[in-house]
Amino acid sequence: DEGALVPELRWYPHPSAATDVVEGLLEGPSGWLATGVTTAFPRGTSLGPDGVRSEGSAVTVDLSADAWGAKPEDVPMMRVQLHQSLLALADIAVVDVKVMGQELESTGPVQDFTLPQNVAAPYMLQGNALVRWTNGEFEVVDDSEEFQLSVPRTPAVPYATSSAPIVVVAAENDLRTVGTETVAATTLFTGEDLVAPSYDRFDWVWTTPRVSDGTLAAVSSTDSARAISATWLAGMTVKAIRVSPGGERVAIVTSADGVDSLNVAVVLRDISGAPYSLGDPFSIAPTLNVVSDVTWVDQTTIGALAAPSASASALLYLISVG
Repeated sequence: DEGALVPELRWYPHPSAATDVVEGLLEGPSGWLATGVTTAFPRGTSLGPDGVRSEGSAVTVDLSADAWGAKPEDVPMMRVQLHQSLLALADIAVVDVKVMGQELESTGPVQDFTLPQNVAAPYMLQGNALVRWTNGEFEVVDDSEEFQLSVPRTPAVPYATSSAPIVVVAAENDLRTVGTETVAATTLFTGEDLVAPSYDRFDWVWTTPRVSDGTLAAVSSTDSARAISATWLAGMTVKAIRVSPGGERVAIVTSADGVDSLNVAVVLRDISGAPYSLGDPFSIAPTLNVVSDVTWVDQTTIGALAAPSASASALLYLISVG
């Protein structure tokens, strides 16, 4: 939906960092990411004769004539991509964009790429009751007999601005909504030994049976469940799934022959934002052979509760994606 900027972490030598960053942006994303993202720059766009010039904290980027082929509505996006890529360099504050030495005129508004925020109060289970931590104490959300008898585990909470329901895995095999005073709890999906669910910013809940058949399940409280093609998962044991804040990538922990692996894959979606497939896996943190759980800290960092071996103590690792 072009609603999120997708950062790809790369390393460049400092003396030529600005030029390298622009060239990397114009060349496009890495192969594992390319199928699920897009760019506003016309095909073939490269640096123009004046290249990238720095003066103090200001940078001027000169693009090749190919950039004139951009649609008017794509020009603000081109500027945003250049600005966000270059502003990551600590000593750059202003970015000016030209094409063959001429100013690149922007038309139309710049899209808001602010990502949704997590809820402020963490939710958790206390026994078989759902509670949240607020104002220094636990507040009961649902301790009804029906909820407790469902043997709930691993609650998933939508983003703060969403009206979607909280969900839990009930009795190992059912993905269920948490009821409210006005809306009864319902079962959204059933599968054998479901992994902990994860919400994305489109209000799709992701889960899967622990032993994969080569698909993941994405479920919406307002739509039917969708089977998300991920053929590379077939036959593997899935331990954890977490969708990135932008919704364009998913982190998946798998286990095979007693060794865990942490992979990231791009999410392919239709025009409505509904997911339908994953791209090829991109392996990260290969030295961590035991991974209990993962979460996205931000758009380029994954937190993992993990250890290098079964005999080592589990620690919290921060892992850069890229």
